[in-house]
Amino acid sequence: MSEKKSFFNFLKNPLNPISKEEAFQRSYALEKQLEEDSFETSQQQNEESLITKDMMDFAKTKLGELLKLCGFESQIKFLKKEEHILYFEIVNEEDIGRIIGKEGATLEAFQLLLQRIVQQKFGIRIHIHLDSGDYRKRNWDRIQTQVQQAFKTARESGEKVDLEPMNASNRRMIHLLCKEQSDMYSFSVGKGENRHIVIEKKTNGRPS
Repeated sequence: MSEKKSFFNFLKNPLNPISKEEAFQRSYALEKQLEEDSFETSQQQNEESLITKDMMDFAKTKLGELLKLCGFESQIKFLKKEEHILYFEIVNEEDIGRIIGKEGATLEAFQLLLQRIVQQKFGIRIHIHLDSGDYRKRNWDRIQTQVQQAFKTARESGEKVDLEPMNASNRRMIHLLCKEQSDMYSFSVGKGENRHIVIEKKTNGRPS
């Protein structure tokens, strides 16, 4: 049995003694294989045909199992669904810091693992959005402030501006922000934990 299949099988058995560290190590390996800076998605389908109730229930159940395996007794709230995105909130006031992790790393790992499990089960590419303690909004507000300052600096100086290293999800959102600016261009550089976005001003409609 392949490593990928072995990994997905562990969630089928809540008694399988896998450690949190091992689960996150596997999630990191998967992220290395699956990470893409492209925010283009496969052929768009409408909400009704893409995300079903069975899919939502399955995702919620597996998220609960994953949290429990990692030692977290948490309440899971379904927030909403969009065309190809499911939104859940993890409620656990006592362990919120550990669930989020440093710079959101643990929350990101849960999100990635759950997304791959759902895709493996249903054979459909969707995205999972997890939040806890309103972390995503607070973090995104902070990032947007940095991006707006980068736009200003790039426009005034004409120089390229390097943003701080961040995960693939945040990079995709920043690329989308840049696409909304007719005079801005963005691309990613670096590897692993050092991968980050560079923003520069377009010259005659093209990067300088």
